[in-house]
Amino acid sequence: MRTWVHAAAAQYGWQEGTLALREELAKPEHEERTDAEIATALNAQVVARRVDVPTGKVRSILLVTGDWGPLVMASRRNPTGDAQQDAITAAAIVTVAAVEHTSAFGTERDEDAAVVEGMIATFVSAGIFQQATADRLLALMWRDDPVWSPPVTEGDVALARGLVDG
Repeated sequence: MRTWVHAAAAQYGWQEGTLALREELAKPEHEERTDAEIATALNAQVVARRVDVPTGKVRSILLVTGDWGPLVMASRRNPTGDAQQDAITAAAIVTVAAVEHTSAFGTERDEDAAVVEGMIATFVSAGIFQQATADRLLALMWRDDPVWSPPVTEGDVALARGLVDG
């Protein structure tokens, strides 16, 4: 997430953050826009980032979709000697334990998210989860954050336009 607060701005007597905004305003797409249009466009910019998924939300989705039962049943299977089936059982055991005993799936890091995504895909292919359930769970792993925080105002744009190197 980019914030428009730059420490270097203070040494020029500028308000914090105006340097990044000034750099943004130098882009050609802003030449013909009003201050209000620019502020609106900048405040609409978001960046998607991974977040941890609260297990309460996971359980709620699984209960509502009816996929909690098949997951619990899969976690209670006895080993079969079939490596693929036993891996699905192991993944189900871990997933049920995580939902019941932790506050969140640690999906903020890419490598951890890849493990969770893989388990969800496995559960879909094994018929434990519906695809719609998987889609809902995967969507929880992302959040859109504003690129410009705090929001840019018309006054901020006007101030940044008026800055000159001195």
